[in-house]
Amino acid sequence: MFVVVLVGMVLAVIALPPLARVRERRAVANARDAYVWTAAVARGLAIERGATVRLDLIPAANAAFVRVGEDTIQRVDFGTYGAVVQGSEANVTVCYSARGFASPGGCSENLPADIDFRRGDYVAGVRVKSLGDVELR
Repeated sequence: MFVVVLVGMVLAVIALPPLARVRERRAVANARDAYVWTAAVARGLAIERGATVRLDLIPAANAAFVRVGEDTIQRVDFGTYGAVVQGSEANVTVCYSARGFASPGGCSENLPADIDFRRGDYVAGVRVKSLGDVELR
C-alpha cells in the first residue's frame, strides 16, 4: 500500500509543473475570449436596440465596459482571469452604430489597436480593426 501511495506522489510531483503552465495559458486565452465575446455583445446590443453602444477597454482598470448612453450594461474584469491588459497604453473605445459597425469619425478612438492579455510568460492577443471587428492574433 505504501508503495502505491509513494508512486502516486512521485507522479503528482512530475505532473504539477506542466499543469501550472497549462493553467496560465488557459487564463490568458480565457481573458482574450472574454474580450472577444464582450465585443460581440456590444455589437449585438447596438443592432438590437438601434442605438450607439460603446465598448471601452481601460488598461489602467484592467477591465472592459459595455455602455449604452450613461448606463453600464456589462463589465469584464480581466483580473478575475489572472490576466493583465497590455499592448495599449491608451484607452480603446469602439462605438458600434445601429448597423453593427464602429462609427468612423464618431467616438471610436485608437483604432486599429493591438491588445495583449498577459499572465506570467504567456500572452494572448486580439486586434481591433477600424470597423470594430475583433480578430485573434
